[in-house]
Amino acid sequence: MKILTHKRLLELLHYDPETGIFTWKIDRRGRFGKIGDIAGSDGPQGYKQLKIEGRQYRAHRTAWFYMTGKWPEQEIDHINRIKYDNRFCNLRDVSPYENQMNKDQDKLHKSTGIQGVIKNKDWFIATVRINKMTCYLGRYPKIEYAIDAIEYAKKKIFENSQIPNDYVLGQLSL
Repeated sequence: MKILTHKRLLELLHYDPETGIFTWKIDRRGRFGKIGDIAGSDGPQGYKQLKIEGRQYRAHRTAWFYMTGKWPEQEIDHINRIKYDNRFCNLRDVSPYENQMNKDQDKLHKSTGIQGVIKNKDWFIATVRINKMTCYLGRYPKIEYAIDAIEYAKKKIFENSQIPNDYVLGQLSL
């Protein structure tokens, strides 16, 4: 099977970076899609997928290829954590470790509702996972301090990354 080229992708599909939707530029005979039809279907684990010339492609990886002309070097992360939101502004090419840092909200700790923060009696314990290892960052009397410790660690680990800060309450000043 041939690997999809950027030129061929542009011949077959149109991608709207504002909506994240692919549409066909060709007639695919009958039930397979006509010009202007939305391309793709729901795939495994909540991701959209495209079947192009007999081969399956994840829509978020294909969107990156469409816009940049290069296949992603690593993993494509959905910044807002919504797997089917393939708007280009919501996608970034990151390492597996950076992608892990942007986990789904269902991974939040049940005692605090915050990823990496555990309530233990009167203390808040801060942890961060790196390379499948849990790193202990300390225990703090206030939840804000534990969150700050996690955010500070993330910034130090991924100096050039753009990890969303939607649960950060403040900045650690050291």
